Amino acid sequence: MLHASTLEKTIIQFMGETSYQSQRNLVRILFANETRYMNANIPNTLEILKTLKENGLLRLIYPEARSVELSFHAKENPLLFIRIVNESLQAMGYTFYLTQKMEKNSEGVVWVIVMNTQHVVDPVLLSRQIEVRGGSIETIAKDTQGQWRYVIDLKEARAKVEPHPLMTTVPLGNPINPYWVNVSEADRMTLRAHAADRWFPRVAFFDKTLQLIEEVQEENSRAQLRLSIPENAVYARIEDRYTLDNIKRGLSLYLERR
Repeated sequence: MLHASTLEKTIIQFMGETSYQSQRNLVRILFANETRYMNANIPNTLEILKTLKENGLLRLIYPEARSVELSFHAKENPLLFIRIVNESLQAMGYTFYLTQKMEKNSEGVVWVIVMNTQHVVDPVLLSRQIEVRGGSIETIAKDTQGQWRYVIDLKEARAKVEPHPLMTTVPLGNPINPYWVNVSEADRMTLRAHAADRWFPRVAFFDKTLQLIEEVQEENSRAQLRLSIPENAVYARIEDRYTLDNIKRGLSLYLERR
């Protein structure tokens, strides 16, 4: 059982040859029902990883910090793709990483990041975070150098942006990144800057897949900005056209019902 099979090769890929050989008898028992882990002769990598993790056979901690490369692949929606992966990693506590490559080609979008860490990104937990946002993992691979590759399906994915109450003034707080606002139930938006700030508005509206619909930029500073929300807009990204330091005391938001 498992001799030189595709399933066996995939398990070795995740465990490493040495670990696999030392635990081979246990692995054969755990994966005796091969059909559970194969879809039309293609390994169900997420199910394989879940079983390995549940039985303590998935090594996710290195003896010391090292450089780890993760590559993410999707067929469409580059902005939504980047946002969902970024949100998922941040939800797991990974906030410091460098982009090594970002490109779009005939096959889709590729984003490669590198992080220095002792704790490898848990592929099972990452898949759950992506699922929370409506995406799904098609396949996961790991090479002999410890580099991980994720192929993600985003057909049902949505950005995770919590709605704000309507007809109520809401302080947005001090911005670390541009504000993202769910505007799906509103038709007008009023934004106010703190009296001590000088805000040069930049507001972009996106549809449900984060395709840009309209962008508004102001040459002069504004204390208040009132905008009509375009039809089919679901999200708005709000920032200063120069630097977030210009609105370091935060903006307030008022959404009017559609």
